[in-house]
Amino acid sequence: MRLEQPDLAKASFHEALDLARVAGNPTNELISLYNLGRTAEALADTTGAIAQYRRALRVLEQLPERTMMRIDIEHRIADLWTH
Repeated sequence: MRLEQPDLAKASFHEALDLARVAGNPTNELISLYNLGRTAEALADTTGAIAQYRRALRVLEQLPERTMMRIDIEHRIADLWTH
């Protein structure tokens, strides 16, 4: 992910999250939350990144076919806690 304009990226991901929730689309909600976590990481906001990743994990419970993404998110949270 390239984040030359992290504030713009964050606003866009929040907008995408809102649209996904209105549309009742958990897959796009998951992707938006994951991207918000990545954006928070890029902004050195460890607490914010962990919060977004945890929200993404809750959405993942509705999407059991997304096992690899669950593993990636869990590893990201673990890495953030150790730094």
